[in-house]
Amino acid sequence: MFKRLLYISPRDMRKNRSDAVHIMNSCSGFSQLGINVDLITPKVERENYQIEYSEIFNLYNIKPNFNIIELPTKFKEDGANKDSNLKFGLQKFKESAKFAFKNRNPFKYDIVYSKCFISSVPILILKKLGIIKTTFIFEAPYLKNSFLHNFIVNNSDYIVVGSSYLESKLKSDIKLKNKIIKTPRRYYFNENDQSFDKMKLREKFGFLKDYKYILYAGKVAKNSNEINHIIYAAKKLPEFKFVLVGVNKETRAFYESFGITNLILFPFQTIENYEDIIRAADVLVGYYTDNEYNRYYLGPGKTSSYFKSKNPVIYSDLPSLRDRYTDEMVYFLKPDEPDLLVDKIKFIVNSPKLNEKKTALAYDHIVENTYAMSKTKILEEIQRREQEK
Repeated sequence: MFKRLLYISPRDMRKNRSDAVHIMNSCSGFSQLGINVDLITPKVERENYQIEYSEIFNLYNIKPNFNIIELPTKFKEDGANKDSNLKFGLQKFKESAKFAFKNRNPFKYDIVYSKCFISSVPILILKKLGIIKTTFIFEAPYLKNSFLHNFIVNNSDYIVVGSSYLESKLKSDIKLKNKIIKTPRRYYFNENDQSFDKMKLREKFGFLKDYKYILYAGKVAKNSNEINHIIYAAKKLPEFKFVLVGVNKETRAFYESFGITNLILFPFQTIENYEDIIRAADVLVGYYTDNEYNRYYLGPGKTSSYFKSKNPVIYSDLPSLRDRYTDEMVYFLKPDEPDLLVDKIKFIVNSPKLNEKKTALAYDHIVENTYAMSKTKILEEIQRREQEK
């Protein structure tokens, strides 16, 4: 039904944050269905992490089966003269408006799929005015009761949501009920993920044979509850090594000042190294704090890498995570109680048979739920609803 798709990203692709990983794999998934995909992203200047445009696909270990168009935004993300988020938003609005207006006649995209609130507005305005014709899909990780968010919801053809909470909330409005699509689970996985030599990977990163390595990969912020709980566990369990992946210069200096000898800090990594470090570890942690966003909307981008590693995973026992995973796949743990985290780590290290069962089911779960499969189901559902109109 659909031949050409425009994907609108809120982020640039030159830094492989979890959201960017999701977007790149989404575009690849659509492309695998035979759809021509153009991904438009803002352009960002940064001092601490430089990737050339030609390196983007290699950064994510993805085949270049779609186009990436960088809009000429002028935004400095870091450094002494970094720009404000307000400026970034205005830049994205301006450049996406120019792109939409320039491509309005004829508008070659029969489907637009967006994850960016502000950049969606110009296209939705042109669509509302009848200047362009397209099917507009917005993927909403969360929604607020604001003018911008309400405008997006009311003017999109379909809203794709990841959480059951948001699905129920939106479907309670009879006007929106037929717009809402609950996305199937989706994970990035390829043939190269099927086998790896754990011992060689441990040697590669200097992991010692006689130690267990407890790893957290993701955003490492100063004094965040998630990291503070891991620091607490590291102090309580000196017989284990604790690894944080994704540390910048500022946070490295901060955590090194603690003098914790069993704490290992890795800077931001390429996808390949990121996944290899995860595979080299023994226990993986995503001990999220209990707040409104985490409780109802959280969908950890690290799950693909965690589950592919065949290592046991600890996740906080939150409704959003219960909605996505089962006790048979992960170890759920009441959030914000670091003593429980300490006890759970010790239990997991001494439970190899149970770990084997959980990790096998987690691995099968991602193999059976790839991005291409997810995109097929979403488009089939849209096609079915369009035919019923």
